[in-house]
Amino acid sequence: WISRRLRMSIFVFWGRFGLPLPFRTNISMLIGPVMIPSVVDENPAPDVVDAVHGALLERIRTTFDLHKASCGWGDCSIRYV
Repeated sequence: WISRRLRMSIFVFWGRFGLPLPFRTNISMLIGPVMIPSVVDENPAPDVVDAVHGALLERIRTTFDLHKASCGWGDCSIRYV
């Protein structure tokens, strides 16, 4: 009722110590092999873009599969939507 009356959403958020400070979470960042395209073109053909995109996704999958157990995700698999 109040949100409709004021025409704005009212929500309560809290974090550490009841303040609007976010809770601490661990962040794992993995860096895979460097990918440098062999030819840099201003207007690449769509098949070249698809090939580079496929190679990038495969490298992300390889890096994930290599390090997923050390990050605690040993039973997970990566899926692109």
